[in-house]
Amino acid sequence: MELLNNTRPLKISDRFWYHVIEEREKPVRVFVNNHGYVNIPLIGDVYGVGKTPRQLAYEVKAELEKDFFHNATVIIQKYTNENVRGEITILGEVRQPGKQNIPADQVLYVSEAILAAGNFSQEADGRAVTVVRQDPENPDAQVRFIVDVAGILATGKYEFDMPVEPDDLIIVPKL
Repeated sequence: MELLNNTRPLKISDRFWYHVIEEREKPVRVFVNNHGYVNIPLIGDVYGVGKTPRQLAYEVKAELEKDFFHNATVIIQKYTNENVRGEITILGEVRQPGKQNIPADQVLYVSEAILAAGNFSQEADGRAVTVVRQDPENPDAQVRFIVDVAGILATGKYEFDMPVEPDDLIIVPKL
């Protein structure tokens, strides 16, 4: 259990595999619901938002060992689609805001994500697109980048474009 992810906290809608090795059953896919709870077999709802998979696994282990197991080895592993490396969210002045998958076999850039979201709306300020990302040095902080996507698309200077990472938030402001 010490090898489980202990850096990225769970958030609402996260999906993951849940497995108790001693149970000798196949892993079960579970998720964090809109209220922040995960329905764990045998013990019911456990609050998961803000906890890392390792923290949640140890909490579930303690509950299972009260009534069901002498020793429980709990595995909580993020569910991943083999074709998808993660997802981003695009909000603001694009024609189709929402979540987008990042293909596992390619690098997706901010300009490509904007185009995949139907391009800018007529009200968009494409020169001041903000990318909000989890700070890799501090899990409680975020970093922001401003990308001139309109300029990149107009001039073809793609060297100024920025690759997206899983869980990025892209915000396209109004003019």
